[in-house]
Amino acid sequence: MCILRGEFDPIAGARISTQLAATTDRLWRDEHGKNPTRPESSVKQRRADALETLICGSAESPASAPPTQTHHEPATTLLVIADLDTVAGQLDNGRLANATPVPAHEIARLACEADIVPALFNTKNQPLWLGRSTRLATPAQRIAVIARDQGCIACGAAPEWCQVHHIDWWTRGGPTDIDRLCLLCSTHHHLVHEEHAEITATDTGFQLHRRRPPSLTVFADRI
Repeated sequence: MCILRGEFDPIAGARISTQLAATTDRLWRDEHGKNPTRPESSVKQRRADALETLICGSAESPASAPPTQTHHEPATTLLVIADLDTVAGQLDNGRLANATPVPAHEIARLACEADIVPALFNTKNQPLWLGRSTRLATPAQRIAVIARDQGCIACGAAPEWCQVHHIDWWTRGGPTDIDRLCLLCSTHHHLVHEEHAEITATDTGFQLHRRRPPSLTVFADRI
């Protein structure tokens, strides 16, 4: 096996991670959409395929699988969060989705190179309350969930390692609504679906609770 490793400054690293996450998400949709175009794969294999796609400019599946449908790769949105200082009339506390600080001059430079994504997502053009009209979270919903959760709600894993999870399971009638979606890494996503861990809402977000195994009652013979 070939092992790759790299170190980048925070902005470059965020660009690469965001692009990799977007391509991985697109491959996941190819596997789980209404008309799948590639066989299901593991999380690690999907990310490896995404990296190969980005570097080699193709989206070929393993030799035993049918070729993946060719897609036009849209520009990837780099999420930079900032607070508006209404007194000073300027942006403050700039940071990446993983809370890495971003200086004001970097925000200005990034604004010249990319589209600005407003923090107000519930507009007519970006509906975030979709009910049962669609199963998969839209790109706008994913951006909003990342901005809110900033990573897996259970362990804090980076957003690019996470999937958008329906708190009320889709298979049980749950809606694709922004206030009932959260970020979970693959490990905790499996924990929810396979071991029935529960997610509850709090004043500050969501928390995941593992179910305790049933207690064992020991009976002793009376003497």
